[in-house]
Amino acid sequence: MVDLALKSLLHDRLRFAITVAGVAFAVTLVFVQVGLFLGLLDNASVSIEHADADLWVTSKNTPNVDFSHTFPETRVDRIRSIPGVARADNLIIWFMTVNLPTGAQEGTQTYALEDFKRWNIPWNVSDGNVDDLHRGDYIIIDQSAVKRYGPFSVGDYREVLGRRLEIIGKTRDAVSFTTTPISFIGSRRS
Repeated sequence: MVDLALKSLLHDRLRFAITVAGVAFAVTLVFVQVGLFLGLLDNASVSIEHADADLWVTSKNTPNVDFSHTFPETRVDRIRSIPGVARADNLIIWFMTVNLPTGAQEGTQTYALEDFKRWNIPWNVSDGNVDDLHRGDYIIIDQSAVKRYGPFSVGDYREVLGRRLEIIGKTRDAVSFTTTPISFIGSRRS
């Protein structure tokens, strides 16, 4: 039986080779799709994994942290008033456009928060001090932005939403799988 099956397969070697190549290509596509899916799932939870928070409260119908809806400050105050809640802050994650010195514009995923350091956001800061975000119109940008923004260093400036922000630090590996660089924006306290 095995000899007959082998003879049938090898009778037309070209057809056999094309069939094996097609099956191998299909299996490769499945592995690529699984890899992309797992990478996207990992990216969707990267903020949650690194933030020092036990419970996350979001707006209704929020699909994930990256695509959250605005959350009124009054709701944050209500959460702070609940007995047993030690602290609560309003994490804003938004997609914005950065004006580059070349005149080009690139997108960035921006995190804004009242007290970054208390929540361990940003993580893996390689240059700069997170506390400095509240001392002026400053920004910390992930090193992965070099691919899209070109080289930048601490002390350079970028414009976001018409505001000139000084780069005061860099993060390293703040994202696991994304095409949009992450930045962390601070401004003077009122």
